[in-house]
Amino acid sequence: MSNELARKLGSTDPRERLDAARHLAEHADAKQIGLIEGALAVETVAWVSSALKRALQRARPTDSVTSGTERVELSSDQTAQIYSDALETTAKQIIHEIEPILGALRLSAETEMANFEGSDTKRGLERMEALVAGLARLRQAASAPKLEDFALDQCIFAWIAEEVGQKPVGVLRAGPQETVVEGDKGLVCLAFVNGLRNAIDATLGIGFPSFRKC
Repeated sequence: MSNELARKLGSTDPRERLDAARHLAEHADAKQIGLIEGALAVETVAWVSSALKRALQRARPTDSVTSGTERVELSSDQTAQIYSDALETTAKQIIHEIEPILGALRLSAETEMANFEGSDTKRGLERMEALVAGLARLRQAASAPKLEDFALDQCIFAWIAEEVGQKPVGVLRAGPQETVVEGDKGLVCLAFVNGLRNAIDATLGIGFPSFRKC
């Protein structure tokens, strides 16, 4: 394990270094202080440094530069990383617990119900599956962004088609074509699909007519 942690901390991939730093933040002991200090001395990524600092505090909990009554001020990067870690851990645990139950429930319903395809049970399961998918995207949003060039217009059209499906609602598509942007496609999808889903639910709720431009 120590060799694997050392390998990850020396990796050129910040995601591997972050994975190792988070592990140490939860499990570090005094034997790993040298390893952590060495990694921290050369680390350039803020959220990895933050996790390494927490690992160092765990490895030597009695070595504190402030008294117990003094308030410790965290930087904005440290605060953001703590929130990110908590969000990712919580989402991961919820998904881990819900997915097998949901899968077994769908299998039983498909087997035991003669009219499953047209049932409220199926629609309820689909909403639960959409919720789990949303949690998975939320977990992804808590990770380090993966920047890439992608065709935003093509992605938006695909997300609209996937989200609208057979729903009795239309979406008017407008705006510039062939729009290439740089960003994290997963995070853009998370933001766009959540907004689109809210708009569709609101439209269906009030029965307002809309149209899709194909």
